[in-house]
Amino acid sequence: MEKVLKKLIFTGVLGFITLLSLNSKVYAAAEVSRIEGNNRFETSIAISKNGWGKSDYAVLANGMSSSDALSASPLAAKYNAPIILVNSKQLDTMTTEELNRLGVKKVFIIGGTGVISKDIEDKLHSLNIQTDRYWGHDRFDTAVDVAKRLDDFNEIVITSGFGFADALSIAPIAGKKGIPILLTSKDSLPKVVMDFLQEKTNNNLGSLKTYIIGGSGVVSNTIEKQFPNCERLSGQGRYETNIAVLNRFSEDINFNNIYIANGQDFPDALSGSALAQKNSSGIILSNKIISSTTEKFVKSKLDLVEKINIIGGKGVFLDSNIDDILYTKNGGNSEGNIINLGLVVKDGDWIYHKNTKNGYIFKSKGDENVSAQVNSDDSYYINVVGDWIYYVSNEGYIYKITVDGKDRTKLNNTPVEYMKAEGNYIYYVQGDGIKNYKIYRMNLDGSNEEFIDNTNAVSINVVGDWIYYSDGILGNIYKFNVNDKNDKIKITEDSVGFINVSGDWIYYGNISDGGKIYKIKTDGSERTKVTDDSAGYINVSGDYVYYLNISDNSQLYKVKIDGSERKKIGDEAVALINVAGGWVYYLNYDIEFCRVRTDGTTRQLVK
Repeated sequence: MEKVLKKLIFTGVLGFITLLSLNSKVYAAAEVSRIEGNNRFETSIAISKNGWGKSDYAVLANGMSSSDALSASPLAAKYNAPIILVNSKQLDTMTTEELNRLGVKKVFIIGGTGVISKDIEDKLHSLNIQTDRYWGHDRFDTAVDVAKRLDDFNEIVITSGFGFADALSIAPIAGKKGIPILLTSKDSLPKVVMDFLQEKTNNNLGSLKTYIIGGSGVVSNTIEKQFPNCERLSGQGRYETNIAVLNRFSEDINFNNIYIANGQDFPDALSGSALAQKNSSGIILSNKIISSTTEKFVKSKLDLVEKINIIGGKGVFLDSNIDDILYTKNGGNSEGNIINLGLVVKDGDWIYHKNTKNGYIFKSKGDENVSAQVNSDDSYYINVVGDWIYYVSNEGYIYKITVDGKDRTKLNNTPVEYMKAEGNYIYYVQGDGIKNYKIYRMNLDGSNEEFIDNTNAVSINVVGDWIYYSDGILGNIYKFNVNDKNDKIKITEDSVGFINVSGDWIYYGNISDGGKIYKIKTDGSERTKVTDDSAGYINVSGDYVYYLNISDNSQLYKVKIDGSERKKIGDEAVALINVAGGWVYYLNYDIEFCRVRTDGTTRQLVK
């Protein structure tokens, strides 16, 4: 197998580009935007600029301490104000300029002078900005002070005052609905909170609909029993609790715009909560590498999503998470991986990959570099849908096997050239390796084979009802609607290879211009060169294009999709570039399967 692969991938790279690529059904229509700064303070300013042109009001919170600020979102919502983070001692120029840009007339300060100093308050007064300070003797008292200033309410949120994630999970929703967020210790409700609620309800706590956010490990059952009309929203850990909250209030959330923030630290999610509630959305919490629970939730909403807003930089949420979400919505594999023979796929917490010594599929968890064998076939075009792995054997037949290596089943009897499992279908191409390519699909169980078209297509993408392909003669890009196969529209005159459809753009290697990477809108407009490098094995993942740079001894490079930040991330000849889980996988000249972090660090041989 090694000799065959070496001959295939390291001989005639440009010629190989024109022949080797298939993509299938893409759901990457959502726009992706990252709202970030160089630190938490700059990120909060970026959030303010993103959501507010002008505002008479702003909320200031300490960017280094979450305790007082957890209850700020309902206040920000009441006044349609951004939450801007500051340090405790002084007002910096950046914040002053933002308050001036907004035209702020009044600032609400969250916390006492030990949290945000009187010097900051005095500075605001010198700028002719009024201030109103919300504070108490502790975080519980401060939350009550905020609640007292809200309009009448008949619902409350009770959550832990000693962690931030649960409070921030509910913050945009509480803000939009005008529900105060009150804080508690684990085993007993603070007296200041109980006194406030008893006064508010005339000692009838049952008149309040109460939401407890978090499990009994953070807010005890003893506290829950004090509220007759109570509903607990919780899960195993902060991320499952976050999803429980989003599911409970899904009818109140506009999923056209979603916001993702890091759940390991509070500042980005705190500032982002004000922007999310302004757009009737919620905050989705994630680790730097997204959990399988969160990934599945986001994928379940993608039919509604028009824009994904990432709050914070790549240090808190990796670009590769977006690729895992967008390009494998219903399972399968990413488009960039499939055109590179589909040697790797990420599904949830697991990465499935081809072992280059024998071609079998192995799996490993997360960043672990220890793998367990799944099958005993030389495998290509590896896809995962649900509990099943789909792949093409070395003989060209499509098989499926469970993710734990059971119930291997052959699905067809005619060899295929390419394959992609997506949603309820398997898309594939049959041909003689030179011409006469025909597009088919069948159900995931192998039934109901359906002929789609005999376009002689070489490189294929399916996007909704549209199929994009490069023809096998001149290599031009065409598209047609599956409901009107006779009306084929030419996108470009370029001869292309390695088509990657991502959102409204098609990325490709332009054989007509020496293999340089180009992009063009799916309507044929705005044809743009991305890089002057002669490239092979192109793989678009998140905001970057990964590729073999023929101009530099076939070494591994990446460049941003706008053509900026070109960077070499490997020092050896590579081929068959696959991207998954924050890693770039590739074969080197010795047919060793290697991986390197997407930032170019930590090269490993894949075991």
